[in-house]
Amino acid sequence: MKTSLRMLGLAVLAAAMGWAGAARADDVSPVYASFTATCVGYYGGPYVTVYDPASNSMAGTYATPIYWTYSDFSGPKAYKPLAVGSGPYAPDFATFCVDASKNIGGGWSSAYQVTDLAKAPQIAGIDGLSTKVSSATAVAHEIEWLFYQPAYTPDFTSNSTSAAKFQLAVWDLIYENYKSGAVVTADASYMDDTVVGGVVIAKGVTTMVAEAKLHANFTEPNGGSLYAMVSQSTQDQGLFLSVTSGGDLPKAVPAPAAVWGGGALLLLTGLVALRRRVRSVG
Repeated sequence: MKTSLRMLGLAVLAAAMGWAGAARADDVSPVYASFTATCVGYYGGPYVTVYDPASNSMAGTYATPIYWTYSDFSGPKAYKPLAVGSGPYAPDFATFCVDASKNIGGGWSSAYQVTDLAKAPQIAGIDGLSTKVSSATAVAHEIEWLFYQPAYTPDFTSNSTSAAKFQLAVWDLIYENYKSGAVVTADASYMDDTVVGGVVIAKGVTTMVAEAKLHANFTEPNGGSLYAMVSQSTQDQGLFLSVTSGGDLPKAVPAPAAVWGGGALLLLTGLVALRRRVRSVG
């Protein structure tokens, strides 16, 4: 069994209620820990459309971290979420989305279980697809590789380009197995490399995904690992856990004051209605 001492987030937004092809949250194993998580809010990242397997639709959402508090923890201490901020909302951790078929909203609470990233239902479901280009295990390793690259590790403290690109890449690695063109954004600056004078000064999501696909057998350093946070009723997320307290692993950082005050932190109550504006795809 994997153990760990540190948790950061990885994983994020989407909607529609269930997915016939995925294992239910209470069927997930192994389960390392469980807790109740309450969604605090999210940054307003770039608007994108992502393929939803449940409805065979493209639906709108934002590429951004989600912030949470938690309670009722049960399991080894190693799996406790590590606080990454303070303020009026007192968020405990941040995540990115690995589930395009369930809702999440500001103030929503749900029971979650911690399991392996490859066991997150919509990642595990890849292995049952005739359209897949990667296995579930390979996709999990590709996401892990991205997370460990200094140039790609998402910044959880701001509405950052790195956070948006990381989320877009995670979705692309998962949902391109379901449908070609599964992630669409009108802003090419996120998808394409930034080239100045013939030199690439910033890599886009397309390059990030291509590089990640070369690392389907990636082994995380120092015992760190990306895990999934899976719910029966609300959106599944990804989590970072580490058996070390430093080294070359991403570190927990405090969220800036701007997150907790004013309009910088957007509650997700409006996201649900937005997420339901879908169109069928072939």
